[in-house]
Amino acid sequence: MLDMEHNLALYCMHDAAQFPRYQVSSPLLTILHWGLRFHGMQLIHAAAVGTPALGGVLIVGKGGSGKSTTALTCLNSEFSYVSDDYCLLSTNPVAYVYNLYNSAKLDANDVQHLPYLASTLDQPDTLYDGKRLIFVNRQYPEKTVNGFPLRAILVPRITGRAETKVRPTSSATALRALAPNTMFQLTGFDTAAFETIAAVIKEVPCYTLELGTDRAAIPAVIMDVLSQHAHA
Repeated sequence: MLDMEHNLALYCMHDAAQFPRYQVSSPLLTILHWGLRFHGMQLIHAAAVGTPALGGVLIVGKGGSGKSTTALTCLNSEFSYVSDDYCLLSTNPVAYVYNLYNSAKLDANDVQHLPYLASTLDQPDTLYDGKRLIFVNRQYPEKTVNGFPLRAILVPRITGRAETKVRPTSSATALRALAPNTMFQLTGFDTAAFETIAAVIKEVPCYTLELGTDRAAIPAVIMDVLSQHAHA
């Protein structure tokens, strides 16, 4: 329940022990989605990395597209971290991305490709749907930031080739990668929310990120994109 007149929200359940395990990484998601819209912020399902000096990029796509793995790969670079799953998007006065949960979910099979994360896994059991939980602000406090201006949007695509490349894509492609994936996960996602997302996507350049198997090279490719648009 949400009462904006009194700035009060209630979340009730019969037994706290029954709190769904998958919500540990993103508690009160629906309430935050409802309430923060009244403060000019739209909750979205996307990854986000960047630097305080240059700004950042959104990495958007459905589950399994590579967005979470890409964001976590960037932890082992000069990038700062905002999200691998949910973050906040603001349009006033410019497109801006805000940190929300500081949590990241990692496919168990990806641990072998990101060995520097192996010791940070929150618990030995699976979190949800075969994924493991990392609280980035605890393990990498120097990597977490409150947010940054949005400079570009990346739509990842796994290619199976060694080299990672980027190529321009349309705002319509980026919108299809972000809006439906967000809409299906948030109760109360309406026309106004869709229009907010669409307006931001039209403001910034969009690229397809063709992900290669050489994961160590991915951050440098993203940095090249960010550097091109840092002062847009």
